[in-house]
Amino acid sequence: MCFSAQASFIASALLSVIGVASLKKCKKQQQKLLATVPLLFAAQQALEGIAWLALPNPEQQALATFATYGFLFFAMLLWPVWIPAVLFINEKTAQRKKYMIPSLTCGALFSATLLYFLVTLGAHASIINHHIVYTTGLCKQLIAVGTAIYLLAAIPPFFITKLPNMRLIGFLAALSFLVSHLFYTQALVSVWCFFVALISILIYRSIR
Repeated sequence: MCFSAQASFIASALLSVIGVASLKKCKKQQQKLLATVPLLFAAQQALEGIAWLALPNPEQQALATFATYGFLFFAMLLWPVWIPAVLFINEKTAQRKKYMIPSLTCGALFSATLLYFLVTLGAHASIINHHIVYTTGLCKQLIAVGTAIYLLAAIPPFFITKLPNMRLIGFLAALSFLVSHLFYTQALVSVWCFFVALISILIYRSIR
């Protein structure tokens, strides 16, 4: 699979179209947050496209830093909270909402912790073997624990909610994580976000 600035910008353009269409299709107020997911992924992919262009150029390091932290804002701070929160808001069954609370808690914990580490340790992006690799000062043990908490925040709500197509999205998100982890371990953050961004196109079918 080809990962490049072109791939990121094409994905961003496609997701923008789907996101606008989802918002236009949306008739229920509480679903508007769900409908914005493709648009948010469009912004994230655009930032990664900028990173692809800026990282190889020493004179564009300020732009590369902006794109790096912008991408990580979505990947590490927004999605672990946004996904369980949006599905929680759109779920009508009180018992199912109750089951989503652990995911919401994990998401909030992960985002708050990563915000602290990003501020104190910083982050770095580099192009290695045709992929963008995002790194922080976290040790492997903390990365492993953080990944588990992230998955607990992001995946279970898709299988708890009764919203249409969410189980399919959750299954594809989990499968794409496994593929990314097995074949693109070093660039896991970048590659998995790219896959999930494309999977978010299915949200259009869930909007009523």
